[in-house]
Amino acid sequence: KMVENKLIQQKSEAIYQEAVSVASNNTLRYQTSATNLDSIFEHLKSLSAYQESEIWILNSQNELLIDTNKPAPFVSPKKVKQFDPVAWGSSYYRIGKFYGNFQKNMLSVIAPITANMNVKGYVIIHFPMEQIYQDREEILLVMYVAFLVFFLLMLLILIFFTFNIYRPLQKIVTGVDEFALGH
Repeated sequence: KMVENKLIQQKSEAIYQEAVSVASNNTLRYQTSATNLDSIFEHLKSLSAYQESEIWILNSQNELLIDTNKPAPFVSPKKVKQFDPVAWGSSYYRIGKFYGNFQKNMLSVIAPITANMNVKGYVIIHFPMEQIYQDREEILLVMYVAFLVFFLLMLLILIFFTFNIYRPLQKIVTGVDEFALGH
C-alpha cells in the first residue's frame, strides 16, 4: 500500500504539472469555445499519447470541449453530469470512474483554466490506475527478489556458523564436561 501511495503521489504531481502547463495556454485561457480549439487538439493528442492518458478540456459550464480519445473537438459539446469542481476542495486529484464516465478506475487530475481572475474551464487528465498497479507489481517483484536473496544469504551464514563454529564448540563443551566428570 505504501508503494502504491507513493506511485500515486508521484504520478499525480507529474500529471498536475502537465495539466497546469496546458491550462496556461493562451488559446484556452481566452477562447474556450469548441470552434477555436482545433489549433491545440493535435498538441493535446500527442501529449495524451506520450503520457498514455486521456485529456479533457471542459468549459465553465462543464461541457466537454475536447476529449483526446475522440477524433476531433466537439462541435456540440456534451455536458459532464455531476461534475462539481468545488467538491474537490483543495485536492487536485481523485481516483475512481470520474462520475461514471469510465469503466475502470482512473487517476483524474484537474487544473483550472483561468483568465482575469475568472475560471474559464478545466483541464482534466485521466491516467489509468492499471498502469500504476503494474508499476507497483514491478517494484514489489524487485523487493521480493531482494528479500529472497537476503534470506538465502542469511541461511548460508547460519549454516556456515553451525558447521564451523557451533558444532566444534559443542564438541569442546562435551569434552570439558567429560573431563570435569573425571573421564
